[in-house]
Amino acid sequence: GRRVRALDGATFKTPDTQENNTRFGRPGANRGRAAYPQMRAVLLVDVGPRLVVAERHGAYDACEIQLARELLPEIEAGSLALMDRHFLAYDFLWDLHARDVDFMVRVPDNIKPRLRQRLGPGDAIVEVSIPRNYRRKRPDMPRTWTLRMISYRPAGSQVTIRLFTTMMRETSIRTGEFATLYHERWEEETVIDEIK
Repeated sequence: GRRVRALDGATFKTPDTQENNTRFGRPGANRGRAAYPQMRAVLLVDVGPRLVVAERHGAYDACEIQLARELLPEIEAGSLALMDRHFLAYDFLWDLHARDVDFMVRVPDNIKPRLRQRLGPGDAIVEVSIPRNYRRKRPDMPRTWTLRMISYRPAGSQVTIRLFTTMMRETSIRTGEFATLYHERWEEETVIDEIK
């Protein structure tokens, strides 16, 4: 019964004009600079109908998480946001949570949460320490945050995927269902490819 949104970043070539070159810049290439100016964009996609709901763009060297912060007002309360590991910025996730938006975000291997309670195979309640640099800038953030962590290994893969989610009350949802739901994030990749 929720709107499922995927949030992801991409780069897009723009026409080779001086105005675009000044506004967006060009990435480096093997022989100097790229042939076309490129902009960075973050898109919010409704994964059901595969429609872009909102978008923010900036220069090629713009930070994706900053563009995502500009999208916060566009993400409806009560929805679920699916994101890759590049969006694991605790202040951004905290702002989503404060807006009553649940999220599922992939967890990089270097993050080592503390186990609080095992709910089932690959399903646990964990405690994450919020780094001091976040708390210095945002005194409203706690020292630790209790989240649910889902761990699974896709068929035929040697890689274990770990997800943090704020979906704590939905204990009837099992690891496999979370894995299937998170896989829907790839609908955003299809949308970006179609736009390109």
